[in-house]
Amino acid sequence: MPLSSFSARFRMRIAVAISAILIIAAAGFAIWTHAAGSRKAGASPPAGENEKAAPGNVESRGIRPGSSEERLTHAQAVLETLLAQLRDGEEIRHYDLGDLNESPQGLALIIRGLRNSGLEGEEVNATVGYLLDLMSSPFPDQTLALIEELTVFKGAESVFLPRSRWVLGGIALNEPEKAAAWLIQHPDVLYLPGSSDVVEALVAGVGKKDRARAWQLMALLPLNDRTGAIRAIAQAAADDEGRAEIVAEWRRRIQSGDTGDVEAWRTGMLEGLGQGLTGSTTFRSFWRYSGQAGETIAWLGEQGFTKEELAVIAESYRPGGSASDLSHWADWLETAATPDGAPGKIAELMTYWSDQKDFRGPEAWMARQEDEAMKETAAGAYVEEAVKNRNFEAAEQVAMALPAGEIRERWLDEIAEKKAGAEEEGH
Repeated sequence: MPLSSFSARFRMRIAVAISAILIIAAAGFAIWTHAAGSRKAGASPPAGENEKAAPGNVESRGIRPGSSEERLTHAQAVLETLLAQLRDGEEIRHYDLGDLNESPQGLALIIRGLRNSGLEGEEVNATVGYLLDLMSSPFPDQTLALIEELTVFKGAESVFLPRSRWVLGGIALNEPEKAAAWLIQHPDVLYLPGSSDVVEALVAGVGKKDRARAWQLMALLPLNDRTGAIRAIAQAAADDEGRAEIVAEWRRRIQSGDTGDVEAWRTGMLEGLGQGLTGSTTFRSFWRYSGQAGETIAWLGEQGFTKEELAVIAESYRPGGSASDLSHWADWLETAATPDGAPGKIAELMTYWSDQKDFRGPEAWMARQEDEAMKETAAGAYVEEAVKNRNFEAAEQVAMALPAGEIRERWLDEIAEKKAGAEEEGH
């Protein structure tokens, strides 16, 4: 092969290789630029917007990538993007925080900026609440400081940061001493109108791990607010042992002659025990239902509660737990609640039971019922919920458990009508 031909081919291969390298480099730079400039996942910023949305080339400005300064720059860019979207009335679906979950200063910058922007509405509150929640677990101290800084203390118009209740409750669960110390250092929070739910979450979180400490905190509360705090602690008790400790403290106070808050204790404890029996609560998931219904019902019977006290517990019950436990709860509610209160609680339970898509359990429970009015109440609640969820087979089975007569026929007619309408919509 002539040398000139070899050289030409060699030069051609070199040129092709260099071109490929340049193309790859250009593509890589374009991807990097797009990633840096896009703050909203799945969406490229409009032309010319990269410079506004992105932190920029931090290396060219002498900022070390991954440094706290770079994170603050990125946080500022995220804040500006969020503010622009909010001012344009856009729905915020996602935003790229990068590694800001490792930067309490960066998260605080965004929260502070949103809070002080003057913008209001559900989108702002949801975003602030999410970021505050994200910050609270790894950085409880900084979160408590930020809540203190940004809470508006104006008497009846006091405004807490969104999700303060949940965040403070979570901190109290994981760091009870820090939460307790914060509450003691800010006693004015205890007396603010509208603060009771925040205080209850704090006390309940502390009481989950350290009930003795929670009793001390409650001594700081105004007498009128203690019922709610005690209710929250009793509701948070995860098992019969925890519940027994609360009942023992109540009895100790009675025996010691400490009558100042005995009634608050009694009301709060009984209502909280009822609300927490199945672990179905309004707080963040501090606890899970850890016992069987039969065991818990037996425990309640061993505590020496009066019939009136058991009625308070029963009428505070919130349906929850597994479908296999619901017949036990239904039997107990029927006897423990007052004659006026029992039908409503049974109806609540049957609505929940219907959502479990179990008709054999309710059907069997109703077959044992001798009280026709209670049977009608139970069937009506179950069937109404089942029809709403288009679970027509279950609705029919439970309706058929009613005695033959006008009420059963009325329910069966309604089920048939709703079913026909659903089938027609399907075509």
